[in-house]
Amino acid sequence: MILEIKPEAQTIVPAKPKRVTKRYIETVITYRINQAKFAAATARCEGRGYKFQVITERDLFPDKQIAPKRS
Repeated sequence: MILEIKPEAQTIVPAKPKRVTKRYIETVITYRINQAKFAAATARCEGRGYKFQVITERDLFPDKQIAPKRS
């Protein structure tokens, strides 16, 4: 099993704000890069008989109340 630990904010689709800001564009780019990495890693692992999984802080600390980040 191969694990990738990422902040939850980088694994969910960013909500589009009223104004497209530099921060929003960077968030979208980070999200898309991560999605491409996850797809490539999944394909690579399947070819080798491994399982690929992405975990977030909610998976690591299920009992802790973690407020979602605002975009």
